[in-house]
Amino acid sequence: MEIHEDLDGVDPFLHRYISDNENMKVQVTLNEIAPPNELPFTSPKCFQARGKIRRDAVVRAGVEYTGLVSRYLRIGRDSRKSLKDGYLIQGYTFVIGDDNALYEKKLILERLRAQKAEDPIGKEAYELPVEEVYRPEIAEQIPDQKNVNFCGFRVRMRADALPEGDYRVGILMRNRVHRQKLYDFGVMLFHAGPGKAAQTEA
Repeated sequence: MEIHEDLDGVDPFLHRYISDNENMKVQVTLNEIAPPNELPFTSPKCFQARGKIRRDAVVRAGVEYTGLVSRYLRIGRDSRKSLKDGYLIQGYTFVIGDDNALYEKKLILERLRAQKAEDPIGKEAYELPVEEVYRPEIAEQIPDQKNVNFCGFRVRMRADALPEGDYRVGILMRNRVHRQKLYDFGVMLFHAGPGKAAQTEA
């Protein structure tokens, strides 16, 4: 087979993720989805704490990376040229003890002033929609949690999307049924602007 070599020995009508044979199943990893420099840019909006909302530790905000897309892909250093691909924030999140299929995820970025880790959201905060990511390796580690296969998330934004400074990174989970909103922050900080390491522990 010369024209379509990739189809040699493959059934084109059988999706590779559908199989009863455990040896044939292919786990989707972050390496198999579109690279972050192909994600559309997302624009932050001012966060408005409306309706039923509270900070709650049942929201697991696992932030794995915050920083330049070019650094994530290891194709450049922290320079003006590397800023053109923008920033990437990615991780995983779920609500402990509830049906996660009922929740909509959003990213929260709050500019740090003099907040303590336990403080609620202040006035200078932003929210961004996220792309959900299939993370079966995490779901396997938490079998007691419900509907967490798509617990992954990632966001790409332009380098000038936010005022320069340090931000704490959180997740807002909105229940689609009763509209309740829960949020919490992770331990990693995000730095917007050149000249500083973008991954920092809070």
